[in-house]
Amino acid sequence: MSEERIYPTIANLETYLDASPEHKIRYELACSMTAGLNIADMACGVGYGSYLLGKKAKSVKGFDVSKNALNHANKNFISTNISFHHADHFKQDNYDAVVSLETIEHMEEALGDIFLQNIHSQLADQGFLIISTDLNHTDIRH
Repeated sequence: MSEERIYPTIANLETYLDASPEHKIRYELACSMTAGLNIADMACGVGYGSYLLGKKAKSVKGFDVSKNALNHANKNFISTNISFHHADHFKQDNYDAVVSLETIEHMEEALGDIFLQNIHSQLADQGFLIISTDLNHTDIRH
């Protein structure tokens, strides 16, 4: 399993979020912006973010490339309005919003461009993207 991946369950999710307040804040913001919408959670990982989004969204489809992560998501975070799918199946619907937190920094620039183009092509006319990336180190010169 990847070193970056964590595997919370519903039973210990609050404890995990309390220990990782930056994750909690990002999902609280995304939830406040997607209430009542049909959304996609790109790079959903093990599904806890989709679960949080699903508390307010009309529906959430979580997508990831990791079969292990998707298996965990399907065992722990499935709900009547939440489903999980391999990223290959993303282009089957249009979405009111796409959420992708802490994803694009793991991609080469050309793949990131394709990733963003694919998201754009699946957004409804008034759809929007919520994206975040961590800022590890920046060399700012004045």
